Amino acid sequence: MDMQSLMNTPKRRKVEDEIIASFRRVNFNQKKHAYLEDEIFWDYIFAWHELVKYYEMYYDTALGQNMLQLYQECIEKIAQAVNDTKLHDRRRDRASMAIYQLNFYMTQIVALLEGHANSHDDSIGTLPPK
Repeated sequence: MDMQSLMNTPKRRKVEDEIIASFRRVNFNQKKHAYLEDEIFWDYIFAWHELVKYYEMYYDTALGQNMLQLYQECIEKIAQAVNDTKLHDRRRDRASMAIYQLNFYMTQIVALLEGHANSHDDSIGTLPPK
């Protein structure tokens, strides 16, 4: 981990902690996946955008160790609703939307992390092209 990542770690952890706290507020045990209609659930989904914004602002190459596990766990819970043929189409569509949104945010996060990891400055000490 580079010095820049170390300096930003407390900021990243604050954003990650907010995502985790938001996840814990969601009651995934509601009948017929009613959590998909709750504002609390959507607050959790959109909290991931804060992590995207963090990586857009800061040169950080790390991701909290629990974030991928949390992402996967949530995708699995929502996928149960997507595949529940007893649900109304509207609710299944909301589940699909949530998975799409979460995947979109994670794709952005991974792309930003890769970009940060691969963007070291090699220009120092090298000769300009002929």
